[in-house]
Amino acid sequence: MAADFLPHVFDRFRQADPSATRGTWGLGIGLSIARHLAELHGGSIDAASDGLGKGATFVLQLPKSAPAADTGTQTGTEACLSAVAAQEALSAAADDDGG
Repeated sequence: MAADFLPHVFDRFRQADPSATRGTWGLGIGLSIARHLAELHGGSIDAASDGLGKGATFVLQLPKSAPAADTGTQTGTEACLSAVAAQEALSAAADDDGG
């Protein structure tokens, strides 16, 4: 990857070769989406390259766990587990009643 393109690699709709004759297809949004998702999860993504024709290295860093916030509400996972436990309790009660 050319050194002058590296600062723009995560820009939306940006491609190193914008010509219509390039050998690959794409819209130039994939790395922009990857960066956005990494940031939403409190992480980052970086790119490095030794120059044109030498490939590129991408490093995605994500936190091991999200910071704990005592909001008094359940996370999505906790809510799903609670729903499963409630369903199992209802099924067990129905079995006890002969249902």
